[in-house]
Amino acid sequence: MQRSEATEVLKRLILIKEAGHKAEGQLLKEHFRLTYESLRPVNLIKNALREVVSAPEVKTNLVSSAIGLAAGFLVKKLFTRNAGPLAKIAGSFIETFVANKVANNADGIKAIGSLLFAKITAPPAKPGKTG
Repeated sequence: MQRSEATEVLKRLILIKEAGHKAEGQLLKEHFRLTYESLRPVNLIKNALREVVSAPEVKTNLVSSAIGLAAGFLVKKLFTRNAGPLAKIAGSFIETFVANKVANNADGIKAIGSLLFAKITAPPAKPGKTG
């Protein structure tokens, strides 16, 4: 009798170990798949770009550059609207100059823009009673 009980216990332990082995195998396969996906060149490039773009100083530089480029473009368009070839060449130099100046002073320009925007969007003051 004792031998059959020991055999039953061993069979149960084997089943438990096999189930654990199967679960670990599934986890290992999933981990391998995730590692394989993360090491694909496309995913490596995406992750690197995501890290670069998420850096706060890069965001600040991108915004400053975009503001500078937009300002330079607008100034060039205003300057060379109905102009000849020499004025268009000068407009390109002016565009570059303005873009650099605006990009270098973007923080001040953003602050002034924020103040103007706040004043424009603020509700009008109610006239007070004097008397």
